[in-house]
Amino acid sequence: METAIRLLVVDATKGRRNETERLLEQALDSPSITSVPDASSGLAELDTRRFDCIVSAYDVGEKTGVSFMEAVTERAESVPFVLFTESDSADIATEVYTTDRAAYVLNVTGAKEPLRDSIQRLVKARQEESTRDGNQISQGQELARERERFSDLFSNFPEPTIAYGFEDGNTVFKSVNDAFEDVFGIEEQEIRDCSVNNLIVPDNIQAESNEIDNQIDSGKMVDRVVRRLAANGTSIFNLRSIPVRTPGEIEGFAVYSDITERKRREGELEQYETIVQTIPMGVLTVDEDWRISDINEPGASIVGYTAAELVGQPFINLQADGIISEDVFELSREIVEELRSNSDVRKKVIEVSIETRSGISRELEVHASLLPASSDFSGVVLVFHDITERKENEQELKRQNERLEEFASIVSHDLRNPLNVAMGHLEIVQSNHNSESVDQISDALNRMETLIRETLQLAKQGQMVTETQEIQLSSCLSDCWGMVDQSDATLKRTGDMTIEGDRSRVRQLFENLFRNATEHGGSDVTVRVQCEDETIVVADDGPGIPPDKRDGIFETGQTTSEDGAGFGLAIVKEIVEAHDWEITVSESVDGGARFEIRGFDKQTTA
Repeated sequence: METAIRLLVVDATKGRRNETERLLEQALDSPSITSVPDASSGLAELDTRRFDCIVSAYDVGEKTGVSFMEAVTERAESVPFVLFTESDSADIATEVYTTDRAAYVLNVTGAKEPLRDSIQRLVKARQEESTRDGNQISQGQELARERERFSDLFSNFPEPTIAYGFEDGNTVFKSVNDAFEDVFGIEEQEIRDCSVNNLIVPDNIQAESNEIDNQIDSGKMVDRVVRRLAANGTSIFNLRSIPVRTPGEIEGFAVYSDITERKRREGELEQYETIVQTIPMGVLTVDEDWRISDINEPGASIVGYTAAELVGQPFINLQADGIISEDVFELSREIVEELRSNSDVRKKVIEVSIETRSGISRELEVHASLLPASSDFSGVVLVFHDITERKENEQELKRQNERLEEFASIVSHDLRNPLNVAMGHLEIVQSNHNSESVDQISDALNRMETLIRETLQLAKQGQMVTETQEIQLSSCLSDCWGMVDQSDATLKRTGDMTIEGDRSRVRQLFENLFRNATEHGGSDVTVRVQCEDETIVVADDGPGIPPDKRDGIFETGQTTSEDGAGFGLAIVKEIVEAHDWEITVSESVDGGARFEIRGFDKQTTA
């Protein structure tokens, strides 16, 4: 009667450990199983009991499965070891196959047979070795065992792998596994005994491949990054060779791990790091546990810390240290939740107040976006810059505008009141006396009224445009034309356009252009407005503007009319610049004035 195989099962996860025990009981004939949760317990069992084989997961508590295997080898070199893992990793598999008393089996559906075969092969090899006098094993037996072990590698290895030999100094294919056929698009029968260099090595790196052949031929292990011709084009692989110690047709195995995507991501990461460290804005990333995972030096300097002091700290520490308020912290949480719950929102922009380490208040504009995530949430990136100076300028400008409004009201009240009194008395005088002197007084008072009105208009044009809306130009032009003393003047319009602007001030702009045309061009002037190619042209057939006066025509007080105040076109210029547009003046095709306005995005045309 055969003695039951004595197995030691090591796995930190209880449910998975129990499942492995069940699988072993199904695969083997009444095995004797001892089960422990970690490597330390496993080594303790080895010190007190004998086992035919160890079946270990990769997660074994404080050690990995590979480091546990190495510890086992130091204590009991001859005990076979099977790494039964869910980790589909060529790196792990290669480390396991550096010893001939170990096997690597993937813990996946259908693993019962590969697990059973690996255990039986390793146990049998140990038994045969122990029965030989002086542990002497024939070359044929050693070769058979070596072939069996690497056959195990071929059947379980997840990465493209070739069995190679040498012919005339060249590395040739002897066999390939299924993963190789899938990745390189070549079947084994097509390439047996063919040169590796001729089939999968690009022409421009043949010399490098010859150097690798020389290293392999000399019995050295190779571990380097190479480019090879895969089925989907040239890809980047990590090539590792595993020499076979016993002579035969197969000299060794070469494993090709595709690292193209990893290299691409490494390149992107390097580029990202370069950008993050050189842009003049702060960049802070918070991981899924709300810890600061990275911050560049500009960002750290804004809050008065070094990057080393902040990285790894909980984000809430910024509140505890008084850098951000509780409201800002809660707002950050709310923004992240909104980004996570609404896929249509890719970025949120907010303005927040912070207090630096030295107690200085700063205003920041923050752009928040989620980090790319393979799971539900990987973290958030915050890009921010200091807008304190801008906010201070805006506040100062607001105060200046308020003072200007106050001044304008005082001017309006203090000048218009006595003017109204004078005009009232003039009406009484005119009703009783008709003379040239009275008419001159009336003209002077009307002139004063015009000066007051246009002075107030000009004062207000320096204010920022803070609220805009879409303006249909055809409707706006008609309204503006109706506000001008037209006499026999004519307005002709070509095309239409919807622009974004302050409606009241846009109306002032065109009213002043139309008034300029009718006042200087005569009662029968024709004004043409053309809208096309993101440009608006207002032209007339009046006397035009002399070339030597065009450069200063938009300056306050400049006029070609004896009765003009010189404010109308200055107001036009102020309105245009307040909208970030441009205006130029030239001669129209009819010899009159031609004003061209550019710089706004056209919405629609007709």
